[in-house]
Amino acid sequence: MYHSIKAFKKTIISLPILALSVGAAYAQAPKGPYPSYEPGEVVRSGELSRIGPPWNWRPTFRFPGTETDIRLGGYLKADFIYDMDNDMGEVTNPFLADVTPRETDGKFSAHALESRINIGTSTATDYGQLNTYFESHFLGRPGLGEGELNQLRHAYMELGPVLAGRTWSNVMSFIGSPRIVKLGSPTGGTFRRTTQLRYSMKPAKSHQLTLSLEDHDVKLVNASGNPTPRDDIGIDGNSSAPALTARYEFGRRFALAGMVRELDVESSGIDDSAFSWGGYAQFAQPLWQSAKLKTALWVGEGIGFYMSPSTTDGYVEGGKVEPIKHASGYLALEQKWSPRLSSTFAYSRVQRSDVPDSLAAIERRRVDVAWANIFFDIVPRVSLGLEYIHARSERFDGRDGNANRINAMMMTQF
Repeated sequence: MYHSIKAFKKTIISLPILALSVGAAYAQAPKGPYPSYEPGEVVRSGELSRIGPPWNWRPTFRFPGTETDIRLGGYLKADFIYDMDNDMGEVTNPFLADVTPRETDGKFSAHALESRINIGTSTATDYGQLNTYFESHFLGRPGLGEGELNQLRHAYMELGPVLAGRTWSNVMSFIGSPRIVKLGSPTGGTFRRTTQLRYSMKPAKSHQLTLSLEDHDVKLVNASGNPTPRDDIGIDGNSSAPALTARYEFGRRFALAGMVRELDVESSGIDDSAFSWGGYAQFAQPLWQSAKLKTALWVGEGIGFYMSPSTTDGYVEGGKVEPIKHASGYLALEQKWSPRLSSTFAYSRVQRSDVPDSLAAIERRRVDVAWANIFFDIVPRVSLGLEYIHARSERFDGRDGNANRINAMMMTQF
């Protein structure tokens, strides 16, 4: 405990130094606002692919001997992490806050594994613009070495209103997603990439409707007998049909999405299935000139696959598949202190129910997360960030745990 307090004091002492450094850089940096552009603009050779905020703009060039414009991009991100009491992992998983083997009196770690690279193309055709996109990063999978380029994030093609390939689930929307330091969306929201066939339509200006058929995994546990570690009771689930999703967005103000799918088991002498459904809503509302309120709500049964981070979809008891009921969401306030300085203050909760007593020691009943951060955009493609995260996780048997993390980062887009 002494070492933890001593390390924490050092961290607190270092914060004013960091603030002074940021202030000095801000005083020397050129001033001025940076406009944003909506996605979907046609990319021409030699121009910027103006999609999203300026730090995502990419110069393009014509691929020799073709009519295809190509752009390269990505970013380098270095994360510096200090865990005060429980190690939440490389990508900040609040569900680990109650895991006893991860307790620590203070742990420092650093990595650049979130760094990624992408390539996109755009070709004019008789049927509209043909776009392709590939992206990978360096966060390893089990059994692979640290830092290997092995995580295929996106690989899809678009021709007019049709998209085919791997990208964000159609259930997801970024309208209500706040800016945070940790990888992914806030706990309580959706965060999933999957292979799909998607169709988009715009019935009117500022209105967009998208439908998709998506691949999906099924994560179930065995509720029969005495509780054992999850790795020993996992059941391979599947589905005889793709997930069906629909999403409606109105401008950059709100989004509504829904999903239905099947949880199916045909292994270990079990042959049963259950219906799974989920509804998602995101909302963004300007409060005053420099602030915006962002919210999300995600409810359903058997929807752990779409969570951030993912959780179990349900369990098998007496040969029957039973989905776990789920409700989660977050509330975030984004505040711009200046054209280059901004903060996010947020709170999120995950609530689950209808879990049998045999899984009470394994499954989480509730996870609460609060965080606060500050970002400084030194130049349009270089950012500094500092974030504090507090997480509390509680299992159905009453066991709980807390975790506190400070995450600093420096990122440059290219």
